Amino acid sequence: RMRACHEHFVSAHLRTFLGETLAQASTQSDGPVLLVTSPAGQNHEIGALMAAVISARAGWRVMYLGPSLPADEIAFAADVTKARAIALSITYPADDVRLPAQLLRMRSMLPPGIPVFVGGAARTGYSRALKQIGAIMPADLLVFDKDLEALRRVRDVGAAALTLTAGDITRSVRQLAAWQTLHAQTGAVHAAGFYQPGCGILAVREDVGRHNALDKLAGALARAGVDGASGAVVVT
Repeated sequence: RMRACHEHFVSAHLRTFLGETLAQASTQSDGPVLLVTSPAGQNHEIGALMAAVISARAGWRVMYLGPSLPADEIAFAADVTKARAIALSITYPADDVRLPAQLLRMRSMLPPGIPVFVGGAARTGYSRALKQIGAIMPADLLVFDKDLEALRRVRDVGAAALTLTAGDITRSVRQLAAWQTLHAQTGAVHAAGFYQPGCGILAVREDVGRHNALDKLAGALARAGVDGASGAVVVT
């Protein structure tokens, strides 16, 4: 019969193994920073350590901060390390009445562009708060690994040199309307356009759905060899 002492024995050795594996993997990485921890009141760390090891082996520079970290400290660490993303483990308990407020506070203190990944068996107990903070909830560690790989392929918007003035924004909206020939005939379609400061609208695609128009525009820009960082997308 399994007793608490057996669980503690296995957990201790597993924690040591994962910690040593993480230390070895982290020294070989010079990729973007991923902050891994669990929020205050979440004291189980095996899941977080597993996520940290997977991330480090995938080329991320993992900053593992252990379990039960308050919202203010998570936000502070993300700022200091210039983290590209945050991964949280929520394993037990699933009914901590203080945790939703902690999650909301953490999100309010983070830059809008930092994705927050959340895993763990107890995360479903906080679905409402996680939805409010826009958390990404991979189905398992394999999906988490794929999500991280996709994130690494996305260039940081902050690295672009594009600057838009209030006049650019006004002109882009006005010019987009002038390009909407199909909408002028039907009054029933959306448009997505690409605007470059100093040049104006370069291309527009229309469709019943906004996302379809955007997909068409992305394809047109790719075929024309237009750098997406050189302008901005305008959507109806």
